[in-house]
Amino acid sequence: LEGDDGTSRYSGGVRPRMTLRNAAATGARSRMVLLGGFGILLALLVALGFYAAHALREARSAATESTRRYLASRDALGTLRTNIYRYHTRLRDYLVDPDESAAPGRRDAARRAWAAVPEAEQRYRSAAGTGAGEPSRALEERLAEYGAR
Repeated sequence: LEGDDGTSRYSGGVRPRMTLRNAAATGARSRMVLLGGFGILLALLVALGFYAAHALREARSAATESTRRYLASRDALGTLRTNIYRYHTRLRDYLVDPDESAAPGRRDAARRAWAAVPEAEQRYRSAAGTGAGEPSRALEERLAEYGAR
């Protein structure tokens, strides 16, 4: 239904008829709203990209540090193992050698080899950090028991 003033009547009241100028203004407003929404979305994507790059950098740094600590503790444990093996070899040579004149020299070599063990154990404990708490204490007790013999 149309009224005398160019408006259409509907159940809720009088609604103005859409003219070309009203349509252009509504289209421009819609474009501005869409452009603003797209800008906000683009800004969110850029911010998320920066956050993701930062998170990846932190993860890489943590992985590098973890690898460094593992390699340091592995090397320290290898040194400790070598020193214990060296001590064991020197002690065996001292105990098994039938030449009694060589006994003092072999005993001194065994003592020097044992002197390197606590230092290597301390290096391992500091390289392993807090993660090796119980195994490190058990190793320390076993070495103290072994060295007391």
